[in-house]
Amino acid sequence: MVEDFKEKVAQAEAKAKKRQSELEAKILRYRNELEAHNVELYEAKLNLEAKDAELFQAKDELNDVRSQLKAGNKGAAKTQADLEAARKLLEVKIYTQDEYDEGFDNDFQKARRFAFHANPTINWDEAEEWSMDPNDSHLHMAHPTETAFLARQVEAKARAEKEAEEREREEAKKREFEMTLTQPASCSASAEASKSPSTTA
Repeated sequence: MVEDFKEKVAQAEAKAKKRQSELEAKILRYRNELEAHNVELYEAKLNLEAKDAELFQAKDELNDVRSQLKAGNKGAAKTQADLEAARKLLEVKIYTQDEYDEGFDNDFQKARRFAFHANPTINWDEAEEWSMDPNDSHLHMAHPTETAFLARQVEAKARAEKEAEEREREEAKKREFEMTLTQPASCSASAEASKSPSTTA
């Protein structure tokens, strides 16, 4: 019986050692796997930090590009405005260059025609010669007839304004008179209503 007991004990010890070895091997495997996983996590963390840094740098570059585009758009808008202003100015210059001589000639011909109708004996050749000289004294000195004409214009304007003021005053008086005609009737009606005795039941 003692031998059997010792054999069983030995078998139990052998089984226990085997189980212990298996557990130790499993623990070692788990530990290695955990260390490998930690290494992967650390590498993933480093990779994520690197990606964050790249993303931050990309954002900065994008902001720089946006700023450059904004500045470029402002510059382009200013350039476009300058070009448009230059184009309009050029159109005005082209228009005045093309039309000035013709318009001047037309006005001059009208003035000449009216002048001959007003005074058939006018010396137009002499007047035209005066007009060709910008320093001619006749341009800066009014003729007595022109002075009298301007004086008549001023008087006519003042007379027209005075007549307009008089008409306005007359219309105001007329409106006021019409109002006085309508007021007594209503006042009389009110007065009669106030004088009538009140009846008591």
